[in-house]
Amino acid sequence: MQDVQIHLHALYSLQDKAGPDSTDYMDRMNIPFTVTTPTFALVSFVKSRIWNLLGKSTRQKILYNPGAGSPHHVVIQINGCNQHGMNVKRQVEITDPKGQTHLTALGAAIFAQQIIRQSENSTVTPGILFPEDFGHFEMTAVDILQFYRSEGVQITIHDETKKSRTV
Repeated sequence: MQDVQIHLHALYSLQDKAGPDSTDYMDRMNIPFTVTTPTFALVSFVKSRIWNLLGKSTRQKILYNPGAGSPHHVVIQINGCNQHGMNVKRQVEITDPKGQTHLTALGAAIFAQQIIRQSENSTVTPGILFPEDFGHFEMTAVDILQFYRSEGVQITIHDETKKSRTV
């Protein structure tokens, strides 16, 4: 694809049972966002700009009230053009009924398996590793999808291809 635009939406739940560090990114709440359930007090704080006047620790105390847990939802929207000049829209919807911490742990497990496999064949240099540091990733996209689905993660992919209009 060419001229690709990617929009990533990770939905935040006040019922999440994640640790206090999960609220760090919430300092960016002055960036427009969509509210999908009645969380009016929070929306009012942000829109009135009171949110910006509160200190980080106060904002975290408001947001960090770990609940019993909540499903975690991620929506990835990809727009671009294919090699035939057709507009391509792809949306990937990810839902983990066990929550954000479970989904994060599954991603870490996939990466840990790769590190273990790599260290069986050669020495792994101590330090920070990223998936792209490995020359060959042994798990295919199908393997990864199957792993997530076997753990209860629901992944739906919507594709739409249309002829582009010339103006």
